[in-house]
Amino acid sequence: MRAMVPTGTKGIALSPQAMSHLPAHPSTGQHPRTDPAAVGWRETIRGLDDIRRVERLAYDDVVPVRSTVQLLERSATLFPDRPAITFLPTGSVDDDPHVLTYRTFFDRVRRAANAFHRLGVGPDDAVAFLAPTLPDTFITLFAAQACGRACPINYMLSPEKIAGLLAHAGAKVLVALGPDDDLPIAQKIDEIRRLSPQLAHVVSIGDAPIAGVP
Repeated sequence: MRAMVPTGTKGIALSPQAMSHLPAHPSTGQHPRTDPAAVGWRETIRGLDDIRRVERLAYDDVVPVRSTVQLLERSATLFPDRPAITFLPTGSVDDDPHVLTYRTFFDRVRRAANAFHRLGVGPDDAVAFLAPTLPDTFITLFAAQACGRACPINYMLSPEKIAGLLAHAGAKVLVALGPDDDLPIAQKIDEIRRLSPQLAHVVSIGDAPIAGVP
């Protein structure tokens, strides 16, 4: 993700400030990064007696997460090398797939969330995005949820309609796909910015940056 994932930066924890609004574990009052209960319940089901025993457990003891970012972190802890996203660039079965493991995916999500937080995004703010289904789009979605609110917008809409949605959502940051031969998203950005005085930052993703945008 351009300008959101610094090259060579690894292992950055989601800052307490960025995740301060996320719900804590109801039993311990802690967030999953420091909560040993976040590992959750894991046991092999061998028969009906095991099922009955599980049914008597409290939900919070079995499912120790309360948000998508906590779920991603738990997956990265339990299954770090399993594929989280498999992306075919052209949609063809002949593509060389781009695979993100849970460890890599969550690492990029938390770095993006920290970047959004540094751009001023808080629990009452929205991060909007104009992009097709790409790995960076999912990174943006979950990172926005981690530090504020996610606001996906149909990139086929006119700049006027998009600006109206940005205003209603209270979006501070807009993430948009850079220049692309098939999708004219980047060409709309100047007009969207002119119509959206509340928009503080625009960030581009993709292979090429939007002119005048980091």
